[in-house]
Amino acid sequence: MKEKRAISLLGENIEYTLDRGKRKNTYLCISQGELLVRIPSSLSLKNAEKIILEKQEWILSKLIKHSTLNTEIVYDDNSEINIFGQAYTIEIINKAKNNNAEIIGNKLVVYLSRGEVKTIIEKFLKKIFQQKLDEYFEYFYKITGLMPKKVTAKKLNRSWGRCSSEGNISISNKLVDYPSAALYYVVLHEICHLKYMNHSKEFWNMVAYYMPEYKEVRNLLK
Repeated sequence: MKEKRAISLLGENIEYTLDRGKRKNTYLCISQGELLVRIPSSLSLKNAEKIILEKQEWILSKLIKHSTLNTEIVYDDNSEINIFGQAYTIEIINKAKNNNAEIIGNKLVVYLSRGEVKTIIEKFLKKIFQQKLDEYFEYFYKITGLMPKKVTAKKLNRSWGRCSSEGNISISNKLVDYPSAALYYVVLHEICHLKYMNHSKEFWNMVAYYMPEYKEVRNLLK
């Protein structure tokens, strides 16, 4: 018997299909971009969800890879877009007074006056990414006293973040596709490099002090 359910994984609401049947073991897989959980008929929902939570880093990593690598982004009406790990349905409103976009519930509403929807959405994503980035750097400044000389959000090919010896930090704008916890971790990681320009024991102790669950989130980025 199959049923649709949802569970919170690292702060993100994830829908999945629970399939009960005559089997001895529990199996988790990603099918067509959706989590499928096959369990024995005798297994309780509580124990099933416990197994899901134990594999939450693997699940989120696979779902993200499917979304960013295997799905072509289409900026059409009623198509889906992934923002900070959440799926939103695009709703396009034509003949608007001005070009703009905003999130309303589970929708990304695009107001189109002229030009292309893609341009409006990309501008909106850049804006909300920068807002989240500023929020996290301000937060860590308050609790660590550390602030880079300059922060840049841009495309990085081989890393999620960089901290230069001059105290400048760059953050990959591709993190807008991942749960916000991933951006939080990367910002913290680079902030800690302002104090330790290495990956020493002291560096990781500092990361763990401010984010005890950092290993779980870091696995999403591997």
